[in-house]
Amino acid sequence: MSSDWSEIGDRMRRIRNQAGQTQHEFAETLGTSPRSYKAYEKGSREVPTSIVLRLCEISAVSPSWILLGQTDRPLSSTIEAVRDSLDAGIELLRTSADDRSSETWTNYLTLLVKLTLDHDHSISVEDAKEILKIGDNK
Repeated sequence: MSSDWSEIGDRMRRIRNQAGQTQHEFAETLGTSPRSYKAYEKGSREVPTSIVLRLCEISAVSPSWILLGQTDRPLSSTIEAVRDSLDAGIELLRTSADDRSSETWTNYLTLLVKLTLDHDHSISVEDAKEILKIGDNK
């Protein structure tokens, strides 16, 4: 079981590093002692449910990510990648002078979001242009 705790500790360390805090500072943020927090991060002590819930509250990650690692990254990073992809698609829409329907553009933007979620990174403007060209090659 300690290997599971070690993996949870690794994910806690990632959250702490993203927050830019020391172990001592992060322990205070979570409302636990520095000694307990160090043990959680090291994987030598089971993390209480109250600490897991506090992590979710302050870092926008899901309990399944903290406990099981079921997603590759925190939700806030996913939202940022989707936003970047939509920005790329909207930039192309703004600069385009073609007569595609709003339904076509909606489908295009939906595809950009799906690709972002499937590949865990945002779509660049250049890639967004290439994806749009695929629809033109009927």
